Amino acid sequence: MREFANVRQAQAIIILCALLAYATVLLGTFVYDDVHTVRDNVAIRALSNIPRFYFDVDLFSSIDCRMYRPVVLTSYAIDYAVGQGAAWTFKLTNLILHTSVAVALYHVMARLNASPGAALVSACLFAAHPLGSEAVNTISGRSELGVALGLLLGLLAHERARTHPRWALATTLCAFLACGCKEIGVVLPALLLALDPPRWRRDGNARWFLRHALPAAAVLGYLLVRRALFGQATSALPPLTGGSEPLAGYGRDLLTQMCTMATVLPRALTQCVVPFGLSLDPPVQFARSPASAQVVCGALFLGSVALLGLRGLAADRLRRVGLTIACCSALPWVVLPLNLPYLEHRMYVPLAGLAVVLAALVSSRRRSADLRGQSVPWRRVVGGLLLVFAGLATRRSLEYRDATSMWHRLVQAQPSSVPALCGLAVCHMEKGEPAAALPLVQRAVALRPTHATALRNLAELNLQLAPAPGNAMAALIVADTLVRMAPTNPFDRLLRSRALALTAEATGHAPWFDAAEQEALHCLSIAAPKSLVYRTAASARTRQGDHPRALALLDASVAAGLVNAAVLLDRVACLRRLGRAKEADVATQRLMHAYPFDPAVLDLVEQRVAAPLR
Repeated sequence: MREFANVRQAQAIIILCALLAYATVLLGTFVYDDVHTVRDNVAIRALSNIPRFYFDVDLFSSIDCRMYRPVVLTSYAIDYAVGQGAAWTFKLTNLILHTSVAVALYHVMARLNASPGAALVSACLFAAHPLGSEAVNTISGRSELGVALGLLLGLLAHERARTHPRWALATTLCAFLACGCKEIGVVLPALLLALDPPRWRRDGNARWFLRHALPAAAVLGYLLVRRALFGQATSALPPLTGGSEPLAGYGRDLLTQMCTMATVLPRALTQCVVPFGLSLDPPVQFARSPASAQVVCGALFLGSVALLGLRGLAADRLRRVGLTIACCSALPWVVLPLNLPYLEHRMYVPLAGLAVVLAALVSSRRRSADLRGQSVPWRRVVGGLLLVFAGLATRRSLEYRDATSMWHRLVQAQPSSVPALCGLAVCHMEKGEPAAALPLVQRAVALRPTHATALRNLAELNLQLAPAPGNAMAALIVADTLVRMAPTNPFDRLLRSRALALTAEATGHAPWFDAAEQEALHCLSIAAPKSLVYRTAASARTRQGDHPRALALLDASVAAGLVNAAVLLDRVACLRRLGRAKEADVATQRLMHAYPFDPAVLDLVEQRVAAPLR
């Protein structure tokens, strides 16, 4: 390998590798979780909402997905303002962030005395690695890019703070950046300890404490904010045994989680070296017994890797930092049961840590042997790897261009993938093709009868296919199943309320309209009040033709302070059904002043302008 002393030249090569692998990301659209976190998220459409991102966890998504990632939401709002919602602006920011992470990774390795060639090669391999495809191509994966950048910049700032104490403030800002992008940002103090462990010095103890105390205080402040917003700072560990439902995060015990991870992690680590078989829905085999052959083999593999990694670790600061990055960033999703135990975007930060380990190994090898005669073969090997990685990354980026084709290819590759079947069905639903979506969802439910997303999609499809009594009743049966599975889930109860109203409309059984209203309002006692509760109850009364009662429910939402454009739009429509045109016109004017850029409000204005004069 050739040594690159010119830092600018090295940075240019890293940027070129990132662009070679991921420039096609700019051709993509909104896919997967981008739909509810970005495309349909009204909160990011106004820069004035930026302060609210830092204390309102309900703004993260258009669905029930409460998360505290204010820095990510801030970047979304800026992207939306620049491109007026166009996907390419969000994708461009992701590409810039990924390139910045690769460059920052190079500087971290260089500052930790990796040989220039080793640092450059490791950073280039990371920049082009196809395992980063999901994080780079999905806009919702920006949290991984942001937290990686925050952690790496924090390490660089801390290293500077050892000679320039004022840089401790920069480390603290990096802690805010990392935590504001994703929860694993709280591992920064552990990374700083690996980088700068305590040593007794008569004149340096106070400085060492200050360098570590400030970012640790920032992380503590973040955890206190989370506790105030969610009621707890971190997620609680599950019970050791006795989980009722291993397929769902809430029903998986710790033993099942660790046994499952023993079967998953060997594949994930192997793909860091040989990145083939990558998938948006990685196969996961749930295991409940530690005596299982697959669990034992996986545990032995992980134990062997750990022993090799720990050998001589105390004397190798570069490798120590890399392993700490990899292990600490992966630990939360390894230990805590999530509905999807493993997704490739979660390997983005661990992959950066493993790149540091690679640089440490290569640097050590170069110091212990003369490799000058092998320089040409090594350049060819590295160049070939980069081309292969870039080709695979480009191919995957092209797969993310369109949601329909993405899910269709995944269904062809993995016919039993429930997320792929549901994703393809949702694409058909959004195109107004419920008949094409129904067999896909039915197949998903047949494969996983308790899969909540598949059941919700099946209920929604039957609601779209109503007013046939059979479809309405089928939606009600599925909604009943969801409510039995999760009695305190308010959105499943709202789904049941809608099914009751449609069934009442289809069958003419009036008491079910009362049941629909009661089911919706019951959500006020099991979750934080939302305007959607009152809107759903009002919708049931509208279907019944009881417009005065529907208006009363919408007014109750306004009186409770649960006011948004959707509530006011429903109220305007209700006033017109009651023949109160003047009140509706006044309400419309107020609505236009309050929400001048809301798409639904603009549609209403266009309809009023196009309406014939009477």
